[in-house]
Amino acid sequence: MKLIDDMRAAAARETSMFAAQLLKEDIRRLEQVDQLAKSCSDFANFRKKAMLLGWTSGDLRTFELNPELGAFLAIAFETVVQPGGDEPNPGLNAAWDALHKRRMDVLVGCLSRPRLD
Repeated sequence: MKLIDDMRAAAARETSMFAAQLLKEDIRRLEQVDQLAKSCSDFANFRKKAMLLGWTSGDLRTFELNPELGAFLAIAFETVVQPGGDEPNPGLNAAWDALHKRRMDVLVGCLSRPRLD
């Protein structure tokens, strides 16, 4: 998956240890998505397994990432199982960007404290 290669390059250039660690964790998840897509014979089985890759801590809030996670997994599955899956896929990148934004919103949102007025 070209997206994984792009993220590896970004991690190598990253100067922030925190950002580099987040990239490495995402690379690990994407590698698992890639392997699952190659090993699962159908999308339903793939999706079931791919939803539980630690997208949130203990996957307790992963359901909050839909529909972005579902859309990303659908495109990732199609990308990996079709010939030329290592080619750049703008749709996959756009789906990843949407998922990443949603996940950061959920994760950062859970850290915020309500105002005590």
